[in-house]
Amino acid sequence: MKEDSGQIRSFIAVEIPETVKNSLENLQKNLSASGINASFSKLETLHLTLKFLGNIRLDDLDSLERSMEKAVAGILPHRLFAAGIGVFPSVKHARIIWSGIRGETQCLGALAAGLESVLFRELGMEKEKKIFRPHLTLARINHNLSPDLILSAIKTFENFHTPDFSVSGISLFQSNLSSAGAIHKQIFFIPFPLNRVQAQD
Repeated sequence: MKEDSGQIRSFIAVEIPETVKNSLENLQKNLSASGINASFSKLETLHLTLKFLGNIRLDDLDSLERSMEKAVAGILPHRLFAAGIGVFPSVKHARIIWSGIRGETQCLGALAAGLESVLFRELGMEKEKKIFRPHLTLARINHNLSPDLILSAIKTFENFHTPDFSVSGISLFQSNLSSAGAIHKQIFFIPFPLNRVQAQD
């Protein structure tokens, strides 16, 4: 799928460190071994998505960068981890398997809300209608799976958790669609302001 040369398909996300990705990869292997037949996400595409933007003009990148800087102005570095699994949209009609995000999620929620507000106000981007539910997509299901199998997996892995990780900023990613799947490329990184301890040093 070719994109307009003057546009890129993009999203805003938090990068996930390799230690966390490795932990999630082990979870994917265990899910597969438990009988879950699905298309599992590649490690390089695992990001904590905050806002999917769709196609944006290259000419708007500078304005987008400034808007993202405004959105993170009141956000401090914080720590998160992935835990447990769940499905969208329901156990009976599961299409997505995900792991939830725990930790200092109040900071993450404030960040997501700030992005929605600033991008709407500054660039006229439509606000999300769905409530922000931070998660990492582990797999996509293309056929019906037994609800009993899904419930068993949720119970089996309810105590799963990754190492925690520090969130120090957000990134704009370009997503190129190909026959081999999506390929993500970081366009730029917006760091959070220094935390209070560092600011006092």
